Amino acid sequence: MGAALRRAARSSRMRQPIVTLLAAIVVSAQQSPQEASRARFQKNTLAAIDAWLGGGPPPGPWRVTSPSNVTDVKHPLQRHGIVKAISSGRVGDLRVVVKRARRDAKPKRRDAEKRAHALALAHAKDELAFLVGLRGRRGVPLLLGGWLERGLPTLVVADAGRSLAAGRTVTANGASAGDSRKLNIDGGYAALARAEPLALAVAILECFESFAGVGGLFLEDFRSDQFAYTANPASFALVDGPRPLDDDRPRRWSSRSDAPRPCAADADCPPTHAYHCCCRGVSRDDRGCAAGAGPCHCDANTTAAPEAAGLCRRGTCAPITAQTHAFDVAARSYLLPLASTT
Repeated sequence: MGAALRRAARSSRMRQPIVTLLAAIVVSAQQSPQEASRARFQKNTLAAIDAWLGGGPPPGPWRVTSPSNVTDVKHPLQRHGIVKAISSGRVGDLRVVVKRARRDAKPKRRDAEKRAHALALAHAKDELAFLVGLRGRRGVPLLLGGWLERGLPTLVVADAGRSLAAGRTVTANGASAGDSRKLNIDGGYAALARAEPLALAVAILECFESFAGVGGLFLEDFRSDQFAYTANPASFALVDGPRPLDDDRPRRWSSRSDAPRPCAADADCPPTHAYHCCCRGVSRDDRGCAAGAGPCHCDANTTAAPEAAGLCRRGTCAPITAQTHAFDVAARSYLLPLASTT
């Protein structure tokens, strides 16, 4: 992101044409080639994480290393997450979020218990890679530290702000109650988009540049409640760890960015997660997503990237890359469109 654009965001309240913001997306996506950063990200960051999980030193300058460092832990934000439980707390005067990796339930069979443990650990490592590898970058919550419980990590991060989908909500379109195409956004976030549209747009772009452009990461569970914001100063952050673009673990889209998949038609190309492709994607939440029924798991004003649902281009499936999220940030109604039209 250019310094001139940052200065304009701080000093100007004038609304800018959407073409200016789209140009910034293209520049942002091109400044941080995924291929150049992936090797460094995986080699250094993942090695440090594995060492800590194996009993070695923390993978960074941590001020939290045990539960005793966190006080006033209360009000669980997510009691029954599949792979983690989330609570609020404090470290000194700083508000924090405590993320404890957990197994989905108490499996009756030992092999099921091992699978549940492996799933929780894999998700925790994804989040650690995001927080450790991109520490200090804009849009990435500050990791204060963590500890291990029965082989699974508990992480403590600085509170990144209010959820885009928190508290009193403002309906962004006229969809009926219960309609998966209905989008609710926090009233404070909508107010920020009206008052500081350029500052918010820059914050959004910097967040996506950090995790997608520099980190080479992909947010498959793409929902408004995965992001947080602050109004003074305007900031925007991703609060849930994304996955590496070249991750080929089961139950994910299998069109790896570095392994072209042959195809004869779009149907031969696997979709991304349902919340990303706005279709019947790779998700256990696909119930009610009938073929041809229009946007699913996305609000009615959102257009998914063409390659998200599966795109066959000259005999090869179009890959998922950092540029895919460049499309997303311009097309999701609660991201750049909101900052440029309210």
